[in-house]
Amino acid sequence: MTAARRDKNAGVIDDDDNSGVAANPVDVRVLAVLVDEIGDRAIVASVVEAFLGELDLRVDGIIDAVTAADAAAAHRWAHTLSSSARMVGAARLAEMGSAVERGEATPEMFRLLAAQVRDALLAWGATG
Repeated sequence: MTAARRDKNAGVIDDDDNSGVAANPVDVRVLAVLVDEIGDRAIVASVVEAFLGELDLRVDGIIDAVTAADAAAAHRWAHTLSSSARMVGAARLAEMGSAVERGEATPEMFRLLAAQVRDALLAWGATG
């Protein structure tokens, strides 16, 4: 049985079996708050688009640095991804990037979650 952290408004928001599979890889409430604060969904959509444009580069950067045993580069990539992922509601991806950096999650799990985040953000963008 998989234990999961639950949120009354969002359902399952992450897994803790480190499978990389998240029921809700993006907390869209974060995006809703951002839209409310900025007052323009199009601006938030452009932030999401920029995040998605850099996602593969950042994921590959972390994995390549870990593979090359370059701890400093892995840390820089993970920190960069963490900041931007949290801003668009992808906290689980931020956490997993750091877990990959520490050797606590596999690149395959990380890539799977990144793909789920991409799909969720694209779906969010399509609803606006």
